Amino acid sequence: MPNIVLMGFAVAEEKRLKAKIARILEKMGVAEEAIFTTISDRYACAVTAQLGPGMQVVKAPYVIVRDSNKKEMGEIGQKINDELNLDVELESIDGFLPKTDKPKKSPLF
Repeated sequence: MPNIVLMGFAVAEEKRLKAKIARILEKMGVAEEAIFTTISDRYACAVTAQLGPGMQVVKAPYVIVRDSNKKEMGEIGQKINDELNLDVELESIDGFLPKTDKPKKSPLF
């Protein structure tokens, strides 16, 4: 289940990118499972990069791809990077605990 996070993009750009990434995921056959999360530059501190010592700080938004399937995660990240020319961070998920109708005690606590 891929989780795509758009980090630091302007709100208008988020919508455009989400549609483009959804098409990429559709071609790969994983769109139905995908979850999108957006953390726009409007609600969070802007993601920036410093271009060398004493140089200008510029916006540097990026995409995070999270998935418990490392192979799939790498393929999705590479496609987004190749087709949209965006910085992509890959984060592996070691597991997932689905919610249930009745609260259960978590094995983690």
